[in-house]
Amino acid sequence: MTQQTLATPHLPSTQGTRRQHTVARLLGAQSFATIPWQQLLRDGVLVQLHVGHCGFTTRLQLADLGIHIEDPQVREKLARWTTLGEKRLLPEAQFKAVNQAAGAARYLLKEHAFRTELGYFVPLMAYETWRTQTEALRARYLELRDELIAQHRNLVRQVLAEYEVIAADTYRRLRATHPDLVQESQQQFVATYCNRIAAQIPSPEKIRDSFTFRFFRVPGAQQLGALSTQAQEAAEQARSTESAEWARARAILEQDMRQDAQQRVTALLDDFLTSIVAQLRVLIYDAATDVLATLKRRGSERFAARSTLQLTNLLTQVRTLNFFGDMEIDQMMNRVQAIVDQSPAERQRSMGEIERTLRAIATTTRATLLDLEVGTRAPQASLGIAAFPTEQLVNAARAELRLPSVDLRQVAALAPDTRSSRAELAGSADGLWNFVEQNQEHAEARLARTL
Repeated sequence: MTQQTLATPHLPSTQGTRRQHTVARLLGAQSFATIPWQQLLRDGVLVQLHVGHCGFTTRLQLADLGIHIEDPQVREKLARWTTLGEKRLLPEAQFKAVNQAAGAARYLLKEHAFRTELGYFVPLMAYETWRTQTEALRARYLELRDELIAQHRNLVRQVLAEYEVIAADTYRRLRATHPDLVQESQQQFVATYCNRIAAQIPSPEKIRDSFTFRFFRVPGAQQLGALSTQAQEAAEQARSTESAEWARARAILEQDMRQDAQQRVTALLDDFLTSIVAQLRVLIYDAATDVLATLKRRGSERFAARSTLQLTNLLTQVRTLNFFGDMEIDQMMNRVQAIVDQSPAERQRSMGEIERTLRAIATTTRATLLDLEVGTRAPQASLGIAAFPTEQLVNAARAELRLPSVDLRQVAALAPDTRSSRAELAGSADGLWNFVEQNQEHAEARLARTL
């Protein structure tokens, strides 16, 4: 393919350092400033690969060895300064299979890419092979996840059977060498030991939610700035001289990048809009539970002036931030306003109603935050707010606030999502709007040329 020299206004016009001079010579350019770097970046793609899962190991504890430290300061220092090793929470075959699949995906990317300051750069002619093999590895990785979930009960039994042998051997050794350290029977020791292991084995739900295998493709030129008009013209000229093999490889890559660009915008919008609707509800939930906790603590005493101030500040903050006209928020704030507008004597007479209103607000906002997959602090047991409200509880709370009921079964039927997954796609120092502005015109132009 004929290389075209592209204008590089961002690079120095002089020969630069010895390293720059050497790079220019090796790339066949007269100087560092005339290196066709934008064309080079078009002849490949930057790849971000994310493969991971919940940990299937846990730390060995002194208690596992039958050693109990009574002094809390000594325990704290030992925890800070000593590491005893780790225990596996999967049978060896499954443990190796999962880690080998994840490792194979990372190795495959290294094998087909250059590791650069911008990230892993996969050349155009290596891309299709890498993508095909990576998709096969992803299918196998997710298949392993599904096997772990399907066989979870049997795998737990296998793990605990192995640790029963270890625990029994540990008990006999301790009794033989340090009998004063172990007071319980062997059966008690083994049961306690294995119960600690069982409590740390990831549940099927945690396994399903934590397994991640995704890759995201980013045009290299995007990392260094958009192409200039002169550079675009030169790129178009270079495209016209490509062989059929290069043209086919480029078409595959550009189609994948268009799909990734759309996914990235969707993910960024997802995070942006979720943050907007969730943040107000976190403020309201925290304020409602704080005031409820104060009411519970004070019993039948006078409604605290500090609680009135807290609700007043909440009204001011929420009404300032609710620029998008959230009707549910407005209805909740109207109920809070009614509490604030009461005289101290009126609030004292309506303490039960105030508690019901605040409990309904906390229940409603918590249920919504759970649907949005936004973490918030668990409610105190004494407040009468369910950590995971049922549909009946949610709709009862919404009725108390004169809000329409919701069908939680529809929400439960939707595919689960995680904020960590969205963040992998959405992670960008430039943010959503800068990303859209910089790339929309180029994406539309490439799409028009393809159609």
